[in-house]
Amino acid sequence: MMLFDGSSMRLIDSPILQRMRRVRQLGFSFLTYPSAEHSRFPHSIGMAHVVSRFVDAIDRKRSPSEMQDGLDGYKTFADLSPLTREEMIHAAIMHDVGHLPFSHALESAIIASKERFEFGGCSYQDFKDLAEYKLKAEISLSEALSLAVVLSPRFGSYYSNYVRSQPDEDAQFRLACLIAGQRVSDKCGNIQDIISSSSVDADKIDYVNRDAEACGIPIGVDVSRVFLGSSMIGLQDWKAKELGYGGGDRMVFALNASGWDTYDEIIRARSVLYQRVYLHAVTRTSEAIVARALKLNSQYSLETGTGADARYKDAVFLWSHTDESFLTGLSGVENKEISQLALSIMRRTLPKKACALGAVILERQIPIGSILPRLFGPKSGSDSEATLDKTVSSPFQDLFTRGGDDLIDSVDFENQIRSEVESISAKIREVEAGRGNKNKKERSLIPEGEPPQVFFIAIAALDQKLIEAPVFQHGELLTADNFTNVRGVSDAGDFFRQIGFIMAASEWREVVCLATRSVVFRRSEQFSRASISIKGDSEFSLTKSPQEFSVYPLSIVNLDAVTRRTSINVKRLNRINDTLIAGGYYDHVPLLAPKFDSEEAASAAEKYGKFNGEGGWTIDNETTTAFLNQFPPKLREDMVKLLAEGTFLDRNEVLTKVRIAIDNLKSRVAGRSYLVPLSASSGGETWSVAMKEFASDDKLSAEASLSSALRSCGPDDQIIFVDDNAASGTQSCAQLYSYCVANKDEWPEEYRKENALFGLLSEEEIKQFKTVPIGIAVAVGHQTAHERLEATCSDLGISHFSGIEYAEQIGEKVHIPTELKEFLLSVGKQLFALDRYQTKFDDLSSEKRAKCQEYGLGYSGFCGLTILASNVPTSTLTPIWMPGIVNGRPWQPLAIRWGRLRNLTLA
Repeated sequence: MMLFDGSSMRLIDSPILQRMRRVRQLGFSFLTYPSAEHSRFPHSIGMAHVVSRFVDAIDRKRSPSEMQDGLDGYKTFADLSPLTREEMIHAAIMHDVGHLPFSHALESAIIASKERFEFGGCSYQDFKDLAEYKLKAEISLSEALSLAVVLSPRFGSYYSNYVRSQPDEDAQFRLACLIAGQRVSDKCGNIQDIISSSSVDADKIDYVNRDAEACGIPIGVDVSRVFLGSSMIGLQDWKAKELGYGGGDRMVFALNASGWDTYDEIIRARSVLYQRVYLHAVTRTSEAIVARALKLNSQYSLETGTGADARYKDAVFLWSHTDESFLTGLSGVENKEISQLALSIMRRTLPKKACALGAVILERQIPIGSILPRLFGPKSGSDSEATLDKTVSSPFQDLFTRGGDDLIDSVDFENQIRSEVESISAKIREVEAGRGNKNKKERSLIPEGEPPQVFFIAIAALDQKLIEAPVFQHGELLTADNFTNVRGVSDAGDFFRQIGFIMAASEWREVVCLATRSVVFRRSEQFSRASISIKGDSEFSLTKSPQEFSVYPLSIVNLDAVTRRTSINVKRLNRINDTLIAGGYYDHVPLLAPKFDSEEAASAAEKYGKFNGEGGWTIDNETTTAFLNQFPPKLREDMVKLLAEGTFLDRNEVLTKVRIAIDNLKSRVAGRSYLVPLSASSGGETWSVAMKEFASDDKLSAEASLSSALRSCGPDDQIIFVDDNAASGTQSCAQLYSYCVANKDEWPEEYRKENALFGLLSEEEIKQFKTVPIGIAVAVGHQTAHERLEATCSDLGISHFSGIEYAEQIGEKVHIPTELKEFLLSVGKQLFALDRYQTKFDDLSSEKRAKCQEYGLGYSGFCGLTILASNVPTSTLTPIWMPGIVNGRPWQPLAIRWGRLRNLTLA
């Protein structure tokens, strides 16, 4: 039994409250739970009953008790004058009068496409801005509509002259504050939280038990214990400020600690209801169908002859309806598409899950945790990978999460998917026609008829952080956040999975799934790039200052995760994918094609698996597969075979080959040979290994610099520069210029951008250097380097250059199929353009394009494929070792050349 006085009964019997009998509390949940037919009406009066019990608890006589400093005894409702207990109950009765038909379902539809709707002649933004300007706080659409009712002159007259025993012009505004969760008393800053917006309030106490019972969810919450001992506690001035209340606050409403296990039950129960009821797929699907019908009606109502009904674009007109009158009216709209959508709800003919959307099922293009495990993976000991995931997923989350300001327009999104379904269908039919009718009984992979309607269910938004209720225990005032055993779960959103869905007719689901992935991916290509800062690691030649990485938030929906969440037919999906691959559908978006998985790929990963490059760059099966997934599917097998033809030289193999070259040069002079590193990076590493190897050789000495070698060098001696490779000779020539010419403007232009070079010699050393016999010993090399160095020596006046010696010629084992070569060149020239000229290839002059063309397959077009233990020669195919942007997307190389990690864009 619930007891109400005459004033409350006048509100309950009013038309605006009686309308609530025909607005379901749980929207479309009755389509899943047939007994969930209860309306907003019993919830409203049930909540008012809960408020009355809270008010009774406040006014219950208590014996004085000892309280902590700053607390000033128990207070009663009379201390809140002019606010009365009746107004608290009236606010509870009225708090939901602004709900549209099917409660939150229509509200979500309107908020998702605000510009399509109006509110009694003004725009959504004007309507809501006005309410929020007056309140100085954000409120929901249903709260704004409730306030529009409560603050209307007609209701004000009714309430003041008929409901209340004594007229009070300000009472109307106190009701509005209570409903909106705003301050209503200068003495008590939280009394309004009894109504709603607190972690434990009358709203939740009523609907948790009511909804659970209606749906048959086995949840039991003993609400009686909530009221025991709940009270209003007096505050002294300094205590009010310490607790964060206003300077005028002199009391606070606090729940009793003895019932806190019940509060925990409410919090847990709410999370269960979110998972099982409020966010059930059938409920959300029905919401999406109605949302599309309303948005289409709003769109078509601007066009003549479409059969739409313009009245349904006005939220005030929608508010005047009940659930049934709304559906009946919408099903009677002349436009067939709109009416059929309404009828599908009435008949419960609903689409099925075709694709899932969620940040938790996005995959990264670049498995950076495996590539740089010391910076991003588990070995990093930091949250850098989690930071990257959040940076990648945040724009996606904003675009597809319900209630956000950046939420995608659902009709536009659904139409894009439908258009992509048509493109996929055409491609499949084209491939099937090309194969001929070898089996007339074999059905097409594309169902007959028009492409289906698709429906977008946005990712469920997390609840806003709720105000933590004060708790009174043994004379001490605590907060719920510190007191509860369910820490951090007062926001029930922490419990449910953040997944949205695309729904479609069952026979079209696999095609719709692939179409959705394509549309989502293309959408993400418009996202702005971001950056993250990762702590450097000197062990891998990163500075100790933070390393900046550019991040491209591409949205690649993981197909395996989708199939687990939608139960679409995997065999049929694979057949469709095979057909699309044959038709070249994925050639321009290879990242969306099925992942490459073969024993050959694993073999390639094993071959180059000892590579340890800049930043600790690692090559394993995952990183190799990610590299290959960037290639059109038809070229992946050829690329694997090409990698098998390549050469990987670990330190021992480099040393073996360098030794052959050194021995050949050593035999040309009678005196000693002095080993000097050719370059500061790979040359220094090769020199240090060679120094140890030849320590016992009487005719060899190792010198750390050219200067020290020149000081020791006699007339019969020679200097041998050592490095792991020399192909184009660009860096080697630049090093010679660095020794001899101080002004870089006097260098040939192509050498000026080389870095990591040893510095200028003294005038005396330059003079000596130009007369001493010099040779270069490398593990792998090319005649081009010899010719270029010979010309450079001539230009610089170096008279005794004896040439380059190498044990293996770069590129002689590599044979590239024509189509693969064209693709590699396309990638390589884009990478080189960005690296050399900091712009797109298409924006370059014809002269610079020619240079990119020349260097696109390895510098000077060597087409080499040699990877060393910690570096990659520039003669190796450029896409193998250079990161950058290709066709507007990040390119992940297989290995990385020193100095290029700064160009890596994560995605």
